[in-house]
Amino acid sequence: MIDNDFNLVNYSVKYQIEKPEKFDMWGKNRLDTLNQIVYTQTSIDKQHLIWSTGNYTGMDGAFNFERFGDNFMDNFLDYISTFADKDDVIFIENLKKYNYAKTDYEKEKLDKYLLKAKTNNGQ
Repeated sequence: MIDNDFNLVNYSVKYQIEKPEKFDMWGKNRLDTLNQIVYTQTSIDKQHLIWSTGNYTGMDGAFNFERFGDNFMDNFLDYISTFADKDDVIFIENLKKYNYAKTDYEKEKLDKYLLKAKTNNGQ
């Protein structure tokens, strides 16, 4: 999250656990694994961490990301693709590049927003 002057106000980082079968999300192992893998190897404060095993997502106070299908994100992408400038096109391209859309449906929807943004920006 950034404020009106583009200063960082809050952030969240999502960490995908690669081998969830070896991860006990409810017991002491969860904290040990997170401490070893995330907290000690990065500068991520646990208050900003979202962790996921694929089937379950946990947070220790982090700000939750809007999912692609949430109305807020859909409305936002519709708005910036309708009134797109060069930076909006780059923003949507980066959402695609960094796999913001997960499902085939979300990828198709993101492609439509990107095409709309390029068309409305004259690209």
